[in-house]
Amino acid sequence: MSTNRRTRAARLRAEEAALGRRLERAVRPNMTGRPVLGRANIAYELSERTRGTAHGGIGLIAKVIDATGLAGEIDSSLELLKLHKPYHESDHVLNIAYNALCGGQRLQDIEARRWDRVFLDGLGTESLPDPTTAGDFCRRFDPDAVLALQEAINRARVKVWRPQPEGFLEQPAVIDADASIVPTDAQTKQGMDISYNGIWGYSALVVSLANTQEPLYLGLLGANRPSHEGVIDYYDRAIALCRHAGFKSIRLREEPLPELKPARPQSLAHLGEARLASPGLPAPDRRLRAAHPAGQLPLCQPRAPARNKRTSQATTTP
Repeated sequence: MSTNRRTRAARLRAEEAALGRRLERAVRPNMTGRPVLGRANIAYELSERTRGTAHGGIGLIAKVIDATGLAGEIDSSLELLKLHKPYHESDHVLNIAYNALCGGQRLQDIEARRWDRVFLDGLGTESLPDPTTAGDFCRRFDPDAVLALQEAINRARVKVWRPQPEGFLEQPAVIDADASIVPTDAQTKQGMDISYNGIWGYSALVVSLANTQEPLYLGLLGANRPSHEGVIDYYDRAIALCRHAGFKSIRLREEPLPELKPARPQSLAHLGEARLASPGLPAPDRRLRAAHPAGQLPLCQPRAPARNKRTSQATTTP
């Protein structure tokens, strides 16, 4: 135990002992005839620094965004605005993200942040996009733009992984995939549908890195769609991302659902037949696929890079 930890532990023990003696002395007959509570001994003074915010950590988050180059990655990946007056694509995306981080549950809550002068000063900006502008920006997205945004975030994510302590990239990257039914109270949201148990909403497929519990990709379909739909493409992208980051081995993991047991092995069999679309990654052996049940894929070991510079394509083995 270091000296500082021993000192802190000794102070805590002394404070605990003093508080115990105080509580013991307090148990005695009350001879004053007055209640014990209500005699506060606190004096209040109003200092000159009266500006404060409940979201003090937002400045640190802004520094992390600047250090990872996230805003630049977003601007280089999205072209949704013809003219910046004055906000760029990254400004709109970060505005919505800040709103969620500060407890906002809908776009209208952005208005509370726009009228928080200390919050604006902490971000170093004169203003934020209003909720109406944020809603118009969201309507400009199509499926390709949503995927491009996720890829931009993941490129910045790699810059956070690489400086991690030694051994972080040596452990297997465990990629999870799971889908959940997300209900909605809206009546006209695009793509929503009714699930098998009567819930109106979406089927949200989340592909995440279990090592850090970070979501890598999010797929949104109608609630009536199979939970495994589209998982193969996201698996391919997640594998390529982890390879690019420097992970030596990768394990794919999923949680089979009882109502989809017949469909799961058939969908995952595609991984055993097709060469994964990531340079330097071999196609899984069918014999290994037969030896491992669905959801327990073996580690994918890297192969020696090919001499030519052509990128590997998705091909089917005989």
